[in-house]
Amino acid sequence: MTEILNRSKYHYWMWRQEGTSDKLSIHYQQMRVLKKKLRSEQRKIESAKRQSKFTDIMSLSDRNDKNFYTLINNQRNLRSSVTSILKYDNKIINTEEEILDTWASYYEKLATPVDNPDFDDTYKLIVEQDISALTDTYTNNRDTLAPVSEKEVVQIINSLKNGKAPDASRVTCEHLKFGGKTLSYVLTSIITFSFSNHIIPTVFKNGLACPVFKKKGKPKEDPGSYRKITITNPVGKLTEKLHLVRNKDNISNIQSPLQKGFTQGEIPLVAALILTELHTEAKENGNPLIIALTDAKSAFDSKWKKLVNSLVNYYWITKLKSEASEKSSLNLLNYTDAEFGSIHSIWNTCGSEPYSTLRACIKSKLACNTYTLQCDKSKFSKRQISAICPLCGIEDENRLHFILRCSSLDNVRNSFIQSLKTFIKDVVTTKLYDELFSSEINTLQLIIDCSVFHFLSRGDVFKVECITRGLCFKLHQVRSNLLR
Repeated sequence: MTEILNRSKYHYWMWRQEGTSDKLSIHYQQMRVLKKKLRSEQRKIESAKRQSKFTDIMSLSDRNDKNFYTLINNQRNLRSSVTSILKYDNKIINTEEEILDTWASYYEKLATPVDNPDFDDTYKLIVEQDISALTDTYTNNRDTLAPVSEKEVVQIINSLKNGKAPDASRVTCEHLKFGGKTLSYVLTSIITFSFSNHIIPTVFKNGLACPVFKKKGKPKEDPGSYRKITITNPVGKLTEKLHLVRNKDNISNIQSPLQKGFTQGEIPLVAALILTELHTEAKENGNPLIIALTDAKSAFDSKWKKLVNSLVNYYWITKLKSEASEKSSLNLLNYTDAEFGSIHSIWNTCGSEPYSTLRACIKSKLACNTYTLQCDKSKFSKRQISAICPLCGIEDENRLHFILRCSSLDNVRNSFIQSLKTFIKDVVTTKLYDELFSSEINTLQLIIDCSVFHFLSRGDVFKVECITRGLCFKLHQVRSNLLR
């Protein structure tokens, strides 16, 4: 399995290095095949484990009650223990029964309203009056929901995801899917009765609370280091989805336009963008800004940080690309594929050897058009200095002339160009080869920044960079010596 996983990761990496989302890529196809094979091996191992447990249970002696029930409990126990102790209310709890009771007490306390002497009593009274008014409104002015059809029930059941953990009653979505026509008929009758009488059975609302450790250096014995995940009843999920189908239009009409989470067609990332813009505006204008994050530390700390970081990164990389597109000097630099935290191929392929780094410096200057040539001197002197190439005296010395045309540098250039042609001929089609070398602009692009050509693999880019890095540096050396 380790070998399959490593090969899958390799092909995924190679696919990403191609710089496209082409799902016809050989690396993408290989990754899919290996993932399928990996899942197959995982299922085989899990099946073998289950079969081994069943074999142990069935092979036990009828009189060996202790081992029998031990195996049964292990088979049914889906919890994975992170810690054997908890610290709560200045007490250390270390037995299984006490730990379960502590979790129950902890979550009950979180869900129970408490009086805080520092709370604004006037505001509290207003909130209580609003709750009372809303409760009265929705209790006495309910619209009858349309009856549920069996077809709707079956459709929603089939949309539920497989492989989810069972609820407290050990019921899963698969039970509903394979329950047949009798079960779908019974569920249709129950849910229709529930909607018509505005009553949701308590069992539909029951859930199994599962503490999930947040990791990242948090103390394992502190209940606050865990996020509560509730495994709800599948029939309750079915009822919620059927109710949502009947009310989604009403909900979308009355909910705030700033509500971005749990809303079809919206993403929380937009809410983070709004928040970031508000923060920036308040900072620029010197205005105070108070941001209240409800239960952010207990429930969404790591997710919120990732969300904000992702948004900030997206904002700046988008701004970078937008500004780069307005700079004519960067027309040969492949900034469109830039990603936050990634290194450009000019530097990613040069290594850490000082001589290679020096050559990469020269090439990066040419790529950014900051390498000073005669046309630049002429522009900076307001045409007081001639832009004609001081080496050959034929035409203006710009990047194209310096790298491909200057006759005084032909002896240096030819060997590198020939090496480049030989390599490219082996890795691309004849048509692509002709397009690259029949056009000076395409050839110049290949030399300056070949990563823009997505048909080149990561290995191809590495080889082209090695050749062209040497070409640019050698042209620089010879030019400097001739101008002394």
